Amino acid sequence: MAALSFTREEISNFTSIINTASRNEYVAELEKWNLTERYASDMGRLMLTAELREPAFVEPNLLRYDFDEICTRGRDLRCQVGQVLAHLARQNLPGYSPFFNNASATVLIVDRRGLDLPAKPFSGEFPIKSLECRHGLSLTNYGAPADALLCDSAFYANEHIPDTRIFGSGYFFDHDKIVTAAHVLDKIKEQKLNKEDVLFIRAHYSRGKEESSSIQVSFDDLYAVDQPQIMDNDQTIYGEGGDIAWLRVKNYYPVFHPRKVYSGRLNSVYPGPVEPGMPVYGLGHGLGLPMKLSFGGKIGVVQQNPPGDFHCDINILPGSSGSPIFHAETHQLLGVVSGLHEIYTDFKKGNHCVFLKINMEGALSGVATQVGPLFKNI
Repeated sequence: MAALSFTREEISNFTSIINTASRNEYVAELEKWNLTERYASDMGRLMLTAELREPAFVEPNLLRYDFDEICTRGRDLRCQVGQVLAHLARQNLPGYSPFFNNASATVLIVDRRGLDLPAKPFSGEFPIKSLECRHGLSLTNYGAPADALLCDSAFYANEHIPDTRIFGSGYFFDHDKIVTAAHVLDKIKEQKLNKEDVLFIRAHYSRGKEESSSIQVSFDDLYAVDQPQIMDNDQTIYGEGGDIAWLRVKNYYPVFHPRKVYSGRLNSVYPGPVEPGMPVYGLGHGLGLPMKLSFGGKIGVVQQNPPGDFHCDINILPGSSGSPIFHAETHQLLGVVSGLHEIYTDFKKGNHCVFLKINMEGALSGVATQVGPLFKNI
């Protein structure tokens, strides 16, 4: 998609249509600017609103936007969930609340040990042990030399991530239940972790443009496993039938909300079958914290049995396993990420560093397992 230039009057009219027009009127306006494919959905309407609040550069009476940069390192950290929400905070758009609900219910799954968590909670937030992403991310599986780091200017290289093992992402589909990929829980078992060593960090997203120098968390956003073992066969589909599991959790510091684990609002699970062409977006913790948004995807091939595959125009990065995938119109949960598309590294010999590259040439970017078959017996 090429960069587009708008006069200030055109932007004023465009913004008014986004905020007040019917869906048909909104889509008709998108067609005028050749923006329909990416922005026609409810989530697309939110993202376009966020984009229009900050043009790439300004000329006298002319504002220029490069919509290809919507989820890249371009002019800001647009694909940080907190950054998108900050741009939408003053907008009265119908899709804002369900998108916010989904972000608030998404979790990062880590090894608790080594984070130096306080023995007792106190008022406010506290920092956990962290390090820059480039120092905590192993790239040897993607063809990088063992001692090469992400280049300093690479996407999220200087973001801080928890200084511990990161297993993946998950999502509160109920007030005390989290769904994730089964292989995330299997990886935890292979590491011989006790269930007490598993920590879930909920709703962590940066609210500003600047990269954070530490990770601050709230006591009531931390959760622990609340079942006899990490994996329960009755709660798991793993193998040819898919890669998805749910588990029961509790507050890590039970002084907070002792009766109800997560008291926030939850969107429902999509009731029908997953079908090709459905618009989707994903939330999760690829490359650690903060939470990131993958926007603009569509469901691709759907097998008779789960999992279902989706197109490569949705970015999935290391650490995205178990990330929730949502319908971009209804914001309902469709499935969770169970496999990544092809990622490789571009080694810069002079600086002895690498950039992560994503193969966007194929028909599919990854695999997501549908939630429906797992939830039939819950």
